[in-house]
Amino acid sequence: MSAPPRLRGPQFSTLTWIMLGVSLVLLLVAASTGGFSALFMTASAIGALTAIYVLVTGRRSWAVIPTRKVAAVALVGAIIVGIVGSSLVPAFVETDLASTSSQPTATAIPSATPSPTSTPLAITEEAPADPATTATAAEAASIVLADTAATDTTAIALLATLATDGTVTGTATESAARASRNCETRLVGPMAQ
Repeated sequence: MSAPPRLRGPQFSTLTWIMLGVSLVLLLVAASTGGFSALFMTASAIGALTAIYVLVTGRRSWAVIPTRKVAAVALVGAIIVGIVGSSLVPAFVETDLASTSSQPTATAIPSATPSPTSTPLAITEEAPADPATTATAAEAASIVLADTAATDTTAIALLATLATDGTVTGTATESAARASRNCETRLVGPMAQ
């Protein structure tokens, strides 16, 4: 007697295994970042694109969809899964801006003598400002510096520290004037010839 014939399942190609792995990775990423709704929406997109490929070309896809009739059923299933996934998206909660504006916020009061502070500023979560209800500031914003040594220079004094023609000589005003003349000479010189 001979051995009974072995039943063989569908033969999966290398492309089927690769696309199955890619699809599983995409589904895991979608589920971990967006929850069940993203999982269903991603599965719907993968299924719909695969079914559309079979419907358009009439060839077997990586998902082993054999005919256009099966592809049409798979496309309907993908659309249903997409609808279910979109219904699972959490609803956005609208907040009332009037109730959030009554929360106290920190305001800075300038003092006559600045003193450095070692306590960090507290950052609070605030609602976005509504342009129709915001008021303009009564006075211009100002910053009080504890040490003004870094900002007590003029543009001329800063120019004096720059080397022109390899040397730094004379006062700041002389250096600035020399630099200005050099620029004018370079601009006027070629045009005069």
